[in-house]
Amino acid sequence: MALKALREDRPDSRGHAKGRGIVGRVATTAAASTERKSETLATDQRREEDDWTNAVLSAQHISSTESLLQWKCFDAFPGVRQNKQPIFLIEQQRRPIDEFSPRNVPRGTPNEIRDILEEYRRTVNFAYPILTIEEIESIQDLLLGSPLCKSIPWCRAWLVMALGCASQSISFVSEETTGDENTVFRYRTLAPIYFSLFLEQSYLIHDDISVMATQCLLFSADYLAELAALPQSGVGDIESTVPLPAEYHTARLASEQELSSLYFLACIAMRRLLNRVHNLLYAPTTGVGLDDSRFPQIVHELDHQLEQWRTYLPHAFAFTIDTQPANNEHGGFLRQRYLTCRSVIYRPFLTQALHDECDEYTLSQSEVCLDACILHIMNLRPYKHTVLIDTWICSLSMASAMLVLLAAFQRPQLRDRLSTRIKGLGSHLVQLIEPWMRLPGDACSPSVEQSLELIREVESYIEQS
Repeated sequence: MALKALREDRPDSRGHAKGRGIVGRVATTAAASTERKSETLATDQRREEDDWTNAVLSAQHISSTESLLQWKCFDAFPGVRQNKQPIFLIEQQRRPIDEFSPRNVPRGTPNEIRDILEEYRRTVNFAYPILTIEEIESIQDLLLGSPLCKSIPWCRAWLVMALGCASQSISFVSEETTGDENTVFRYRTLAPIYFSLFLEQSYLIHDDISVMATQCLLFSADYLAELAALPQSGVGDIESTVPLPAEYHTARLASEQELSSLYFLACIAMRRLLNRVHNLLYAPTTGVGLDDSRFPQIVHELDHQLEQWRTYLPHAFAFTIDTQPANNEHGGFLRQRYLTCRSVIYRPFLTQALHDECDEYTLSQSEVCLDACILHIMNLRPYKHTVLIDTWICSLSMASAMLVLLAAFQRPQLRDRLSTRIKGLGSHLVQLIEPWMRLPGDACSPSVEQSLELIREVESYIEQS
């Protein structure tokens, strides 16, 4: 029912959603119509372009951490740029994951397989509901009784098992209970083995046009989007024209399935809103973020859409804009997404305040950006969605937030508004992210390490100021 209601909304010409479907309640501009009507070709093409703008992040946008490092105000802080490399080059230079012979593959006991798949269903499949209960059961049957071979079903099975093991190991680290160290070690050992087996066969999914292959590709999409130097595949240009299924049985309980669907839709809606923000304000040639006469109106419209997204979230995911604990970790994660978006929306006011003499209004709007950055940092928690899926992206986002605060700290009018609120924020981030980075064992991400190094340097400069 939740996904069926998605189709009941249609955005109007200004991007506001109409109707009473879930997207109208979750986010005002979450999904554009894919059903053709009897309109002129020009209008039809314009709608398609709007769809693409909502779904695709502008390549080489100027709001990334690497772009922020080019701000002139950082000329006074050579350490923040010293020895920094583009994340594309850093990740490209990483040593390949070790390969494992199929003869040495530890499939796990029947109980382990069931536990791992249940953990995957309960955590990963809640946030990304792409596998049905029946599909997860078919993976279990495959692992328990079928001979090993190179095929797309096995490729998907190894990926699901890798994610399930990773999620199991995070459970013992991120929750209050510590768990058994031997169990943690076993899951941490199995996860890279299964992931290596997936990578060994991943070429199969790139040559296949099927639902199963697409399910495997989905998990890499967010990461590849961060590597701006990669050539664009073009898939993003058409994905928003593919409707979501009306019914999709991803949980045994209807209530759990609906919450999962709503959470997934909320994340999709936020991703599309963030893409609009980047395209309208920070696209390399068309963004208006540096045009003082144009950006204020765009900022306030985007802020309106952001507040509509928050207002119409289901009660289960509701949150307050402060440091009070959210109702659950899903609400807490969505608050982090909200604060990220809010800081990026209001950043043009900050850049204006940094470069020009400005009035009280500009300073107050800059403070909205700074408050969002501070709350974003203070509210970071070991949410499974963050630790398992978003540690890399989270580290980049937090490094950007710290850079924004350092830039503001150099302007006396803005420094007074920050007061002592930013003291110790960098240490808070390092204490959280560093253990997450080491969960995979020796395979630490060099770009996450670079982000943590940058966070430490920024905090050092702030303390010296």
